[in-house]
Amino acid sequence: MGWIWWTEPNSTHAFRLSVLSVVLTLASGVGGCIAYSTTGSSLMLTFGLENLVDFFSSVVVCWRFFSPAGTDAAHEALLQKREKRASVAISFI
Repeated sequence: MGWIWWTEPNSTHAFRLSVLSVVLTLASGVGGCIAYSTTGSSLMLTFGLENLVDFFSSVVVCWRFFSPAGTDAAHEALLQKREKRASVAISFI
C-alpha cells in the first residue's frame, strides 16, 4: 500500500490530519500545564499555553475540513466557503 494515498489528498485526508493535530496539541498543552504545576517553571507554563492556543487553531482547521456526508462537487463548494471563514478565525487566534 505505501504512501500512494498521499499523491492525491482530499478533504477526508486533511480532516484526519487535523484530528491528529487536535489530539497532539491538546496533549502537549495539558502536559505543559501539568509540568508547570509540579515544577513551577514559567517555561513549562508558556509551552502549555502556547500549545493550547495552537489547539484552538487546530479545532478551526478541523471544522474547515469536517465533511460527514462525504465530498461531492456541491459539498466541496461549501468547504471552500468555510476555508475563507476559517482563515479569518485563525488570523484572530
